[in-house]
Amino acid sequence: MVTGSSIALNGAELQAPWRLEGEPGSGQRLFVPIDVLIHQLGIEVNPVADGLQLAWFGHVFPVEEAHPPLGDEPAVDVAPLARRFRWQFRPVNARLNLQIRPPQLINVRLEQFAERVWIVLDFLGPAPFRHQDGELLVEIRSRDVHLREMETLGIPHQWTPGLLRLNTAALGSNSRVLSLGRPERLVLDLSYEDFLAL
Repeated sequence: MVTGSSIALNGAELQAPWRLEGEPGSGQRLFVPIDVLIHQLGIEVNPVADGLQLAWFGHVFPVEEAHPPLGDEPAVDVAPLARRFRWQFRPVNARLNLQIRPPQLINVRLEQFAERVWIVLDFLGPAPFRHQDGELLVEIRSRDVHLREMETLGIPHQWTPGLLRLNTAALGSNSRVLSLGRPERLVLDLSYEDFLAL
């Protein structure tokens, strides 16, 4: 068993406990705080009859909770996700280096309904995303054509290689961000008023 107090998630340093149990391979268990999954990756954590399950871009995983817990932090075993999506992780002293390869952005589109507008980003796999300082940050790989399409559709954004920033500060409480599957896609579900404000 190896434990530590910080996680380097795609290079970003987080002060968070973790615990790695078992030998390398399919028998390993990697416990990280639920808070990291929700606020750094966009994973939903839902209670079910026999424990907890994680939902991420249409993929659902029943998970084992950490016993004992990681200090005051509720935590779950993310090794099933790591195996499914080929996350790379390696403990270095008290730090866990965790690499999640950003997926390719393959399409940008708008869908309009009676009173709603969806901004849809289609990916080749799940994309880590988080909310920070009035922005939605999405870790992806993209080609210029998709960035130009966002400009054509009037979607304000900033792009630095590997990171897409969408300004969501003007959105009201009746707008939301959804991660859906088949294909993996991120949806900004907006009222018409919020779409115009954006």
